[in-house]
Order: sequence, then structure tokens, then C-alpha cells
Amino acid sequence: MLPGEKAMNESSSNNTGSTLNTLSPQDLPAPASRRLEMSRRRRMLIGMAVGGAIGLTLSIKDLELPALSQSLIVLLVIAWFANVAIHEAGHLAAACLMRYRVVALGIHWFVAYRVRKGWRFKISVAPALSGFVSAFPIGANRLRMRAIAVVAAGPVASATAFIASALIQSHTGRGWIAEGFGALAFWSGLTTFLTILPLKVRYALTDHAQFRILARGGSPAALLLANHSLCSLSFEGIRPRNWPSRLVECLDDQADIELVRSARTFKYNWLADSGRLDEAEAILVWLLKQPWTGENAQIWRYEAVWFAAFHRRDPAVAVKWRTGIPESAAGVEIGRAKLRADAALAWANGQTREAVDLAVKARAACEQMADAGISAGIREALDLMIAQPADHSSGKPDSFSAVQPPSSEITSL
Repeated sequence: MLPGEKAMNESSSNNTGSTLNTLSPQDLPAPASRRLEMSRRRRMLIGMAVGGAIGLTLSIKDLELPALSQSLIVLLVIAWFANVAIHEAGHLAAACLMRYRVVALGIHWFVAYRVRKGWRFKISVAPALSGFVSAFPIGANRLRMRAIAVVAAGPVASATAFIASALIQSHTGRGWIAEGFGALAFWSGLTTFLTILPLKVRYALTDHAQFRILARGGSPAALLLANHSLCSLSFEGIRPRNWPSRLVECLDDQADIELVRSARTFKYNWLADSGRLDEAEAILVWLLKQPWTGENAQIWRYEAVWFAAFHRRDPAVAVKWRTGIPESAAGVEIGRAKLRADAALAWANGQTREAVDLAVKARAACEQMADAGISAGIREALDLMIAQPADHSSGKPDSFSAVQPPSSEITSL
């Protein structure tokens, strides 16, 4: 059985017949972000401490002890930051060479992400000791080989940095420059070693996991490539209802749980935008029951409000899902989801003026989305809310696009 198959089967069986009306927000798992992020951060800090001690022993044994306690630790920290930057630069360079569309790049606390017109930069609130590159293919030629090249480029960059730094250190002699390259060689070598090990990270696909899936081929590889292709199509401006059915239908295949969750997000958007609301609601219930990390748990709660208010025109169910969502400092995506959900709730309650005001703000926020396909469906729905009051006796709306699919990040240490 594949890694995510058991979890998917259990979740699917538990959701039989469930709807937003019968499911209660209290039935949802607690957001996993703080627990998982703290656990992962703790392991990373312990690893850095142990690795630093080993690195000091191996590469700095000729220095005096007082010097070790002062500048050398700083060199190790700087070398770790440089090591992550080199690793992600490998992914980024390969993505550009392999005709991938880069939509986000993060190195430690610094994140750059694509918007509709240009790029924006932000400082990540949560401490970060790693990096990521989010990129999706342009075109379908030799897709599997191109994906393998992009995934492998990070470890290759780390291995190259390890060899080059070790050679420079061996020819430099003593001194802080030599020890700095020694520290970089240590971290780069350790990163290379760890990325080829079958380590598991919950709710993320590591370089090794993606490479293993792509190298083995079969249905899991097809699922991963379908996720990437659908992201690319959506960023090109193709709405979910116009996505190729051959890509969407293969998304029900069972593979790693992270692939399954991404796949079901795509299928939810496709079904909702096509007007197949009962099927879309069943998948939405399944997605709500997943232990999402970070802001995703709140975004899916807001999506339940949107679905109940706009698609089902049921303000009572929408209020049930809106109640209890934490009013915390919001990022761009969660702020956009909140505006859209509150606009739909006001619209379903017949509060026309408030609904129009919120819908106008939500539409302006959606204009900044780089994901033009998802954005087109959302903006059409908001235009409908602005143009006409809710009529609970009429047929269902024509526009159904919902949640921006999670980016399939090329994750690293």
C-alpha cells in the first residue's frame, strides 16, 4: 500500500454521506501547524547543534579554543544560510532551463512570490531554517524528465558546493577563510547526504520523495505531473471547468497523502466550477477533515462559508462555519478568503449594501492573484453578487471557482 492510500481510504469511509450541514466544525482536527512546525524546528535546531559540533571537530581542530567560542560559531551559521541558498539556487536554475514558470521562492525568512503584475516580497513571520522553490512546467514535452532534472538540481548544487568548498579549504591553509569554506563544505555535504535518504516529512514532499516518485513512474508519477500541469494551466488563465478531463480524472488515483490532498483540491475546483455541487461538497468535506498546517485550516473554513452561502444559498450553515474562525492577523491569501466568505454570507442574508462593499474589496484582492484561472472564476462570482441581490428561489449561480490549489513546492532541508 502506498504511503497515503490508507489515510485516504479511512478518511473517505468516514466521510460517506457527509455534508456541510451534517458535519460540525467541532468534528475537525485541531490545526496541526504549531505542533508540527515546532517539532520540525526543534529537530532542525538539534541537528544544527550536533552537526556544528561534528563540523568543529572535523574541520577546525587546529584552531585555538578561545577562537572557537567566538567567531567560528558565527561562521557555521553563515555557512548554513549560504548552503540553503545554494541548494535552492540549483532548483531555480534548473527550473529556468527546463522551461518552468517560477511562482514563489523562499530562502529562510525571505519570500518572493508572483502576483498578477510582477513580484512581491515579504518577510516570513514564522522562523524558517530552510527554503523552497515553487515552479510549474510550461508545455507537456518530456515532462517527466524535465521534472526529474528540476528536483535533482538542488542536491546536485549542494554536492557541487561540498566538493568545491572542500578543495578551496584544503588549498587555503589556516585562517578564517579556510574555516568558513570548511563549514560550508560540512553543511553542503550533510545536506547532500540527507536529501538522498528516504526521510519522511509530514505534509510535505522532500526532494528524495519527489525524485523517487518520478523515477519509479506509474500512477503516482502521473498524479504528481498532473498536479504540476494543472497548476501551470491555471496560472496561464484557464479556468478549472476548462481543464482537460484526462488530467482531472487521474487525480483520483491513490498515492502519497500530500499528492492526494493537492489532487482533491484541484478536483474540488473543477467540480465546483462545472456546477457539480454535490460531488464538490463531498470532496470539500474530506478536505475540511484533513489536519492542515499553517493558514490552510482557516482558508478551508472560509471556503466552507463561501460554499454554503454562495453555492447552496444557505446562510444558517454558512454562519455555523463562520462562527469560531480566529480573527487573527491575516496574510494575503487568508485575508482574501475572509473577504470572499463574508461577502457571500452577507449576500445570502440579503444584506445587499454590505455584500456589495465586501465583494468589491474581495474582487480587488483577487485582481492581484497570479493564478489567473482560479481568479477568473472567483471574480465572475463576485461580479454576480455585485450585479444582483441573492434570490433564494432562483437556480444556482453560474460561477463556482473556489480555492487556489496549494503550490507543489520543491521542498528542501
